[in-house]
Amino acid sequence: MMKRTILVLAGIALATAACSSNVQPDETTAEATEPSTSGATAPTDSTTTLVALPPITSEVDSATMVIVGGTVLTMNPNQPTAEAVAVRGASIVAVGSELDIADFVNDKTQVIDLAGRTLLPGFVDGHVHYFSNSDGTPSYLQAIQDDILSSGVTTVAEMSVTRQGLAELRQLDDDGLLRVRTSVYVGHNTVCGEAVDSWLGEIEPTREWGESLRIGGIKIFNDGGACNVPASSYEKQNGGMGDLYMTADELAAVVSVYDKAGFQVAIHALGDRAIEATLDGLAQVITDGNPLRHRIEHNASVRPDLRSRYDEVGAVAMTFGSFPTCVMTGNDDRFQFTIDAEYQEWEWPWRDLIDQNPNTVFAWHGDYPVFTDSTPIANLAGYVTRVQILPDGTVCEPEPYHAKHAITVEEALAMMTMGSAYALDRETEVGSIEVDKLADFVVLSGNPTKVEPMDLFDLKVEMTVFNGEIVFGDV
Repeated sequence: MMKRTILVLAGIALATAACSSNVQPDETTAEATEPSTSGATAPTDSTTTLVALPPITSEVDSATMVIVGGTVLTMNPNQPTAEAVAVRGASIVAVGSELDIADFVNDKTQVIDLAGRTLLPGFVDGHVHYFSNSDGTPSYLQAIQDDILSSGVTTVAEMSVTRQGLAELRQLDDDGLLRVRTSVYVGHNTVCGEAVDSWLGEIEPTREWGESLRIGGIKIFNDGGACNVPASSYEKQNGGMGDLYMTADELAAVVSVYDKAGFQVAIHALGDRAIEATLDGLAQVITDGNPLRHRIEHNASVRPDLRSRYDEVGAVAMTFGSFPTCVMTGNDDRFQFTIDAEYQEWEWPWRDLIDQNPNTVFAWHGDYPVFTDSTPIANLAGYVTRVQILPDGTVCEPEPYHAKHAITVEEALAMMTMGSAYALDRETEVGSIEVDKLADFVVLSGNPTKVEPMDLFDLKVEMTVFNGEIVFGDV
């Protein structure tokens, strides 16, 4: 910590402070800031005027945690960077300069010195399968959470949860042991497109501010991938034209039922034929905005004529970050189908999608454990470089038609925080470092907006804070 900060913090421990209004979660007055669809406003080196509650007058109203001594990338376009953050309990109470934040410190405040490192909001992974293979024991569930938190992720969406899986998560939450903010999605059908025994009558969607466990919505598979083959408009070498599970009209009928019941739907669509059917189906349902945040998962192979249609339909678009360059270049043969070179430019065309759909919310999902490395750092680096590094150290460089769809680090960070938070209808709770939001943070070894693109792979998660408490790493 800089000498100036040490003197300030030492001096104010005995100082008289001024009082803050205690804003409860359901009384928040700040309007939700919808995330930029093409990335957050580029951070600058300057800090802005303190955004905080009024000064404090008592020990009770002081901050329980203050973080200083580094760069804060807030992901709030109205205040892109700051020097310090103050936390009271589980909530953020001030964001601004070190001198101003010092007013929130007393001798009981935990002061964390970043020592030049970078603080960001905790990453939000909008589509995972972390808990799906759990053996149900508390120790195993804790180990899963430890893995998630060590990667810097503090909020997830668990897809295709089973009745038993939901019961385990509910018990974990009831016991106060759920340390990752989790939204669950119940499966409408299986990965192979088969109907499942419906138990939807036993649940209803929840939207309580700050809840650790949320019933988010319904997962629908509309083509192959994990089972069968993605539905394409061209013949694959060893997969034909793939497997489409529902036409546009069939999908619209299914989604309408869930929409009327208040459930968000998340529709798996990898191939261009499935994406087209999904866009057409959702267009029949989303007629007056998209209040339930209906989503298209993956959007992997997008035909050029489909790329401008996302704004027209209004669905949230979920995207991968860590591009499977090694698959495209023949260094990874884990997938059972082959994509011809002439169609490879259709794969993950994020640059075109963002540029052609300025009003669409694009969000990140790691989809653990589908890819070799689903961590935020690998995905951030993949978004920006299109390079993939295998566990054995093999470095796969993208072809020019893949490299052209790379996005900026600012765009990627926005998708991995506010974008995914919006996709989960949690952008008023998490996704940015703002007053009255929950104190979920990640500390990185360096500033991703300042390092060279390939150096993004070398960034380390050194600390994770959840609900205002350190849950990974230490001071």
